[in-house]
Amino acid sequence: MVCKHQELGVYRRRTQKKFVCPIKSNRKVAFTLEERNNGKYVNISSIDIEGGSSRLVYLEGYKKPLRLIKQVVKNGDDGESIYLYLVTNDIDLSFNEVLKIYKRRWKVEEYHKSLKQNLKIEHSPTKVETSQRNHIHLAVRGFIKLEKLRLNYKMNHFAIKEKIYLEALKVAYAKVGELMVA
Repeated sequence: MVCKHQELGVYRRRTQKKFVCPIKSNRKVAFTLEERNNGKYVNISSIDIEGGSSRLVYLEGYKKPLRLIKQVVKNGDDGESIYLYLVTNDIDLSFNEVLKIYKRRWKVEEYHKSLKQNLKIEHSPTKVETSQRNHIHLAVRGFIKLEKLRLNYKMNHFAIKEKIYLEALKVAYAKVGELMVA
C-alpha cells in the first residue's frame, strides 16, 4: 500500500506546470550539473550561443535543468541586433515550439498593456461595484473596437489612439478659430 504523502508526490510530479518566460541577460547559469554543484555560473550574455538555437542550462537558484533559447531580432530603426533570451522547464521543446508559445503569451501581454495604457482601465474613479463593472465592461468593448481598427488600418493601438487624438485636436483648434472670429 502506498502512503498518502507518496501518492501526493506522484501527483505533483504528474501535474507540474510548464513555463516559458523571458530572462534577463545578466542572470547566471551553469552548463553542467557538476558546474552547478561547484557554483561555477556565468552570465547568460557571455554564453557563445547562436541566435535561433538552444541549450540546456542550470539557472542559479533553480534546481532542475532548463532549456535556454536565444532569439535575435533586428531593431527597425538602425538595424541593431536585440537579443531575447527565453527559458522553459519543458526541455523537450524545440526552439520553434518555445518561440510559438512565447508569441501566444505575448499577445496576452499586449492585451493587458492596451487595456491599461490606451483604455485607462485602472483609472476608474468609481467606488461602487456596479460602476466598476461597467467601467471594465466598457474598457473591454473599447479594446474590441481598437482591435477592429487595428485589423482594418494595419496600425497598432497606440498609433490609432494618436491618430484619434490628432483629429480631435484639429477639430478643437478649428472650433477655437471660429469662436475667435465671431
